[in-house]
Amino acid sequence: MGRQLISLGTSANDGTGDSLRSGGDKINDMTDELYSQFALMPVNAQTGTVYIFGLTDMGVGVTFENASPISATIPAHADVPFPIGAIFAAAGIGAGAVTVTGDTGVTVNGSSGGSVVLDGSMKPAAFWQFEIDTWMGFGKFA
Repeated sequence: MGRQLISLGTSANDGTGDSLRSGGDKINDMTDELYSQFALMPVNAQTGTVYIFGLTDMGVGVTFENASPISATIPAHADVPFPIGAIFAAAGIGAGAVTVTGDTGVTVNGSSGGSVVLDGSMKPAAFWQFEIDTWMGFGKFA
């Protein structure tokens, strides 16, 4: 929906602007849209040792629970077209170290094909794509 302007009219009380009801409706619509952006984050629970992030992970917390090391890959845009601004969270909840790696041509924290290791169990990180195939990871890394 985006921004909705409330018409104030040409001058005060001249009847050319939005009515109180119409203006209030616009405010309610925009407030609802803002609140919807801060909804609860669903969980995508993973128990394997290899994972490739997908479009369904946007806005999701991906948990990894395994005793062995876990390799999670952020794929190239050509394979999975994440839009600019895509964000997801990742967290290890088991004993296995979680390594998040950019696929060939994918930059993670300034390194092409780079990787980060989450710093232990229950230490989440967020990954945000700010340019095509360029991701920034936020969190505590080993």
